[in-house]
Amino acid sequence: MNDVQMASFKIISAVGTAKSYYIEAIRFSENGEFEKAQENMEKGKESYKEGHEVHFKLIQEEAGGGNQDVTVLLVHAEDQLMSTETIQLLAEQMINTNKRLYKLENKYIKYILPILILFSFPSMYKGILDFYAHYNDIAWYRIAGGTYTTKYAAELGIYFLLGIFSIAYYKKIYIKLLLIPYIIINLGLIFLTQSRNTFIAIPLTIIFLYIIVDWKKGIIILLILLGGLGILFKYNHNIANVNRIKSTISTVEKIKVDTRYILFKEGIKRAKNHLLIGEGFYSNKGGKLPLVNENMEHYHNIFIETAVTQGVFTLIVYIIFIITLFIRMLKNYFKEDDRLKRYIKLYALAVFIFSILYGLFEPIFYFEKIYQLIFTIIAISFIIDDNESKIS
Repeated sequence: MNDVQMASFKIISAVGTAKSYYIEAIRFSENGEFEKAQENMEKGKESYKEGHEVHFKLIQEEAGGGNQDVTVLLVHAEDQLMSTETIQLLAEQMINTNKRLYKLENKYIKYILPILILFSFPSMYKGILDFYAHYNDIAWYRIAGGTYTTKYAAELGIYFLLGIFSIAYYKKIYIKLLLIPYIIINLGLIFLTQSRNTFIAIPLTIIFLYIIVDWKKGIIILLILLGGLGILFKYNHNIANVNRIKSTISTVEKIKVDTRYILFKEGIKRAKNHLLIGEGFYSNKGGKLPLVNENMEHYHNIFIETAVTQGVFTLIVYIIFIITLFIRMLKNYFKEDDRLKRYIKLYALAVFIFSILYGLFEPIFYFEKIYQLIFTIIAISFIIDDNESKIS
């Protein structure tokens, strides 16, 4: 193989690599990933430069009096060199066009996460005020943020997940630094509610979500959380949430005398007695449920409550609705290529899973504000699709 043939192969290899980078850059820009598009453009230019330098060396040698054999291989190499230069110019134009289109299409979508965060501030502020108002009694007092504890804890759980997904999405350091206090405050307020439901539902939501999206990471996170919970249960220093969980589930005997266990058993029994149409909503409003020495108006479980109040057929419809919506949300997430939209849809999935897990111990559909918030977030995850997806 002579020098001209060797040079031709070097040119073809270098500009071929550059062409691949330029095409990949266009694809990234179509999905709104402009940083990756720019990185690929830079890599492409470096590869193109290598091929151009080899070609320029051939020209210099010929200009210096050397004779170059013009072969089909060299002509092909020069053809690839020129076509790649054209693709580079077109790629730059297409990326700029995609940037303008992306800004128009996502003019309002980029404000969704910040607006949801701003929406959470009044609720967080009420919790902080509640904490200061009962600071001297905080050892036993459960903050409620102007409502009641279980409802407030569910709302805080949704905002905590919002902080987690926002800090994962934003790349700028100063935004991450601003979100850290937001997450810490929400977590602190959750602990102050002493809510077992939220304390358990949040890590389970994250684990379940990661197992769906990336099962390997999900297994790792599951092991880390189990280890962390094991340490908390063994070495905790009077952490209210942990102590409440330990006092409830540490032995079989304690589980059997727990209020919720008694309610679940009674609820299943009464659901069998009113199998078809149930007892009706709020059938125990203002009174005590049987076998429980506390004022209870419901059965602390969305499925048992549905069966008791509306019957088994409504329960079946409700379960089918939940499964159908979950599958639709999963499909909606996996088909999305845009990074921001993927995070919004993933957050909506997290909120949906959290609401179901929380509902295993509280009939969350009685929390009107929380249910409105949950389905608003879910609705947003579908609304941000393009027109074709909306129609389908």
